Amino acid sequence: MPLLRDQVSPERVTVNGKPGDLTPIGGWLSFLPGEPGPYTVEIDFSLKPAILKGIRSVSFTTPLSAVNRARFLSDERWMVTSGRLTEPYETEVGEQTVGLIPGTGLQFAWEEPPPEGERAPRFTVRPEVFYLFEGSDLQVAARLVTTVYRGPARRAELVLPPGFSRLEVKGVRVKRFEPAGNGAIVEFRGKVEGKTVLSVSFTCPARGVLPVPSIRGARMEGGAMAVSCPPDEDILVGEVSGAEQTSLLEIPAAVKAMMRE
Repeated sequence: MPLLRDQVSPERVTVNGKPGDLTPIGGWLSFLPGEPGPYTVEIDFSLKPAILKGIRSVSFTTPLSAVNRARFLSDERWMVTSGRLTEPYETEVGEQTVGLIPGTGLQFAWEEPPPEGERAPRFTVRPEVFYLFEGSDLQVAARLVTTVYRGPARRAELVLPPGFSRLEVKGVRVKRFEPAGNGAIVEFRGKVEGKTVLSVSFTCPARGVLPVPSIRGARMEGGAMAVSCPPDEDILVGEVSGAEQTSLLEIPAAVKAMMRE
């Protein structure tokens, strides 16, 4: 299993929390599992950043993988950019983990963030979603409990599944919306800060995977889902980790209201 190009020199390798080794094969540092099973391989190595006009950058090659995450640990705030990030990411002091677009390499550049008055808004979203299977269609009704921080937002970009139709977006602060690609641009009434709620409904092809609507670049914070489907329907939850089944009594009131509509 190739993990890194052999131009880097690992300082520490652990496999499932214990000291491990990588083997050079065909220009790659590869992990050779002794037997089938799940493995967590952690590799520590150092890179000297290039510096150009105050912008520091590093890059290295990795194999293509389906799930990619980056963890930032910093004692200062930085504005981080990468072709693997959906948008520039401003780190906080401490540790944060963000998702990356799948690809075959990692390139990061970082610089001091803009002054306080120019900071771009950031979002967190707690999705509460009801799914209704109707033949080959999937009806989706969602309540996106959204928090805007770092700066006010005049608009937000919804991320929706391919092939969506009959989109409706409502909310006290929603002025208008316009479908755009695999999503929609939502324009707010004035500047929005703090908490607001977007009610989103649409239809999409039923492909066996439950799409979770969100806002581009937002951090997901919990949520709840309810599904109404034939008993023989196989479904999967996409882009969600840590989900667990719950009883009807524990379903949030907002989701129950959508189920009755």
